[in-house]
Amino acid sequence: MSKQELTDLFEIIEDRSTRSSTIMTAQRAPEEWYDFIGDPLLADAFMDRVRSRAHFLLLKGRSMR
Repeated sequence: MSKQELTDLFEIIEDRSTRSSTIMTAQRAPEEWYDFIGDPLLADAFMDRVRSRAHFLLLKGRSMR
């Protein structure tokens, strides 16, 4: 993920955090997002905002595709 893409996503999450709920889906566990994001400072800021009032639902099992 480029720095600009992460900055754009962070701004969206920041703006929505006081207005409305946001549903995010990913194929990676939240713990893996730090490595995917790359920049430790931006990753901490992003994850702090995402986790501040989050509910995580982790689905496990074989693929249904």
